[in-house]
Parts: sequence; C-alpha cells; structure tokens
Amino acid sequence: MINLHDVRASDEGVFFISCNFNCIGKLHPKWSFEPVWKPPFISKFEYGDKCHLNCLALENGKPKYVTAFAETDRLRGWRELPKSEASGIVMDVTENEVICRGLHMPHSPQLHQGELYVANSGCGEFGHIDRKTGQYTPICFIPGFTRGISFWRNFAFVGSSKPRETGVFEGNDDTPLNDILSRKKIEPECQISIIDLRSGKIKHSLTIDGIASEIYDVCIIPAAQRPFVTDVESDNINAIFRPSHLYV
Repeated sequence: MINLHDVRASDEGVFFISCNFNCIGKLHPKWSFEPVWKPPFISKFEYGDKCHLNCLALENGKPKYVTAFAETDRLRGWRELPKSEASGIVMDVTENEVICRGLHMPHSPQLHQGELYVANSGCGEFGHIDRKTGQYTPICFIPGFTRGISFWRNFAFVGSSKPRETGVFEGNDDTPLNDILSRKKIEPECQISIIDLRSGKIKHSLTIDGIASEIYDVCIIPAAQRPFVTDVESDNINAIFRPSHLYV
C-alpha cells in the first residue's frame, strides 16, 4: 500500500507521489515502484506517512513542484499538528528547497503560462505563488475543500469537495475553512469552479449532487462535445467507434 497520489506522465516517464513513502516514485519493471526523490527533511526512504506529501507538478517533463502538509520526519507527524496551524508547504524539487510556507493543507500545484498556482485547501482558496519570492496570494474563495486544478487559455478549473465524516477535512474540525463557511453561513459544495485568471472572478460553477461528494483532480479534454463515461461491461461499449478507424 504505497498510497498513490498525483500521477503525471511525460516523455521522461510516469511519475507519481507515494504518500506512505514520502517520495516521488516512478514505474519499475520489477518492483512496485522506484523512489526517485524525497524532501530533505525526510531522513530515509521507509514506510509511513510522515509529512503527507501529496501532489506533483512537472516542468519540461520532469518533477518540479510538490505540496506537503508539514515539514516533519515523524510517523504521522503531520496529523499531530493542529489543523488550524498553517504548516503546509510547496517545494521546488530541482532546487531541493521549500519555496512557500504558511499554507493550510495545500494540494494541486500547477504551472500555466509560466506561473505557479496552488489550492490552499484548508482555507478553500485557489491562489498564486510568485516563483521568485515564494509569496502566496489568494485569487478567490471557493466554498469547499479545494483540490484539483486544470487550465484552458485564461481560465482555471478548480475542484472543491464536501467534508468527509472522518478524515483530513471533517465537518466539525478546526480548519480555517470551517470558520469561513460558518461566518458566511454557507454550506460546502462539491463542484468545479471556472475562474477568469484576468479578473480572479468565478464565472461559472458546476455543482455535483448525489453520491459524489469529493473531487480529487480536474482534467480538460479539448474539442470534446457531449463526453460521457461508460462501464466497459455495458452494451454501450459496443456502439462506440470512430468512423475513421473503419478505413485503412
């Protein structure tokens, strides 16, 4: 159980985060995975979630930025900290250093048009990090645990989740997000918000009801019309084809 998080593929290989080994890993032909990088405050590659390393951004096909909940080398050390404490970080993998501190449960570092964005999840924020100074600036508030970022031209698509009954973001915990929601007298939403990067305003949102209550990641499928998800055992799978495949 390596507790797999963000999977990022490029010509350099398939990279991912292993929370339970506090590292970036790669696929390996023989072993479960090959560890390729760990934060310098993690003393060695060993089993046990210490800092909750969770999300990964690539640049030029190689790992560049990661997020973690805390700088700790103790087993479950990140869970011992108060959820109200801003212990979250963003690290530059190539420089092997922390570039931004003071975040709450950060996720989803993403690069777009040379700029670095992040979900400051414990505050329900989508924000920007200056890559030179490390300064974090919130762009907008979203009513939920923000996680999952993708881009299309000048727009960001940001996911948000409802609280879990038990887990990292619980409905009665002391995260800043709960205080904000209580103060604003609004309920958390499972939704995708579309944000204009030029103004920082939420232009549209898609709320997801029913059994789904969490979004982990968001992906843009360009030039797709009426996409849908089908079960591979469904009869629908037999009716899906591209006419161009019928000709040689």
